[in-house]
Amino acid sequence: MAEATTTDGEPAQQGGGDEPGEVVVELRGVVKTFGEGVTLVRALDGIDLDIRRGDFAVLAGPSGSGKTCLLQQIGCLDDLDSGSVKVEGQDAAVMSRSERSKLRRDRLGFVFQNYNLITVLTAYENAEYVMMLQGVPVAERRARVKALFEEVGLTGLEDRFPTQMSGGQQQRVAFVRALAPRPALILADEPTANVDSRTSDSLIEVMRELHEVHGATLVMATHDHRIMRQGTRLIWMRDGQIVYDGPPGEFEDWE
Repeated sequence: MAEATTTDGEPAQQGGGDEPGEVVVELRGVVKTFGEGVTLVRALDGIDLDIRRGDFAVLAGPSGSGKTCLLQQIGCLDDLDSGSVKVEGQDAAVMSRSERSKLRRDRLGFVFQNYNLITVLTAYENAEYVMMLQGVPVAERRARVKALFEEVGLTGLEDRFPTQMSGGQQQRVAFVRALAPRPALILADEPTANVDSRTSDSLIEVMRELHEVHGATLVMATHDHRIMRQGTRLIWMRDGQIVYDGPPGEFEDWE
């Protein structure tokens, strides 16, 4: 994969060229519960976590451990019971609904298990959709999408609708849609869950190259052990708590 460039020929940088290693998302004392009384479940039980620019962090753990709930909190998609979530220093708890929506649009990219592509739009139109909402000029939108489609192997499929594409192709469009607006952080929930193992391997390669070439900051929830070992950082959860946060190669309790 060649080095990504802007329309001016300069190297592309995610998030406006901010310094790698600085904190993008900060969680402190995050608690999220469901139910009440004897049915009360502490989905997140006092989570402290920093996501730094340049991380490829993988959220993993048994079913019900809290990883998807944590991903939703990082993405400011759900209210918390207590604690704080800050994205680039902005406290989501004190934002209005419209301010949080704008934050998600401009600073966060999302890749969902079921792709969430708009069926009446072509692959190209889906990929440029967020940039269109941001007001990015047409020529720049076209250049970004074209370059990314080439990188992820979608050249020639720009005019296809999602129903005319395989699951792997749709997921690649979803990754382009997430990356093209140059967010501070890309969040992915089980991105390989609905594809076969061969396609999953191909998507893992795409994710690794997006991280290495574009410097994309990725946080991914998954059950896929191949993705767990590709990240630069493994965050293992159990019963709503983080029990390990470090290099994947040093983790031993995979059960």
